[in-house]
Amino acid sequence: MRITFVLQYYHPYVGGLESLSSHLAEGLAQRGHQVQVITTHLPDTPLHETRNGVQIKRVRTPRFADRYFFILLGLPAALRAARQSDILHTAPYAGALPGFISAALAHR
Repeated sequence: MRITFVLQYYHPYVGGLESLSSHLAEGLAQRGHQVQVITTHLPDTPLHETRNGVQIKRVRTPRFADRYFFILLGLPAALRAARQSDILHTAPYAGALPGFISAALAHR
């Protein structure tokens, strides 16, 4: 399956939800699924990378209020990913709205 996670933050950001998401995404990748994450670009991180089988695509946002900018600026990337995915998974906060809208528009 092709699975996309739309998350406000992801590795290397450290938090409970980020740790859970990282373990889940990497576990699915280890089982042979294509997994990608759409997330906020953090300082000193590449825009694109593959980590433990998970493709990570980071969206540039202004550092000021990046949580709110991710809702708007992450939507195009989430929509592109949704059209190529079987499942979209998101979480509360800023990833939920672009994830939900993308899934609805892509009928996922």
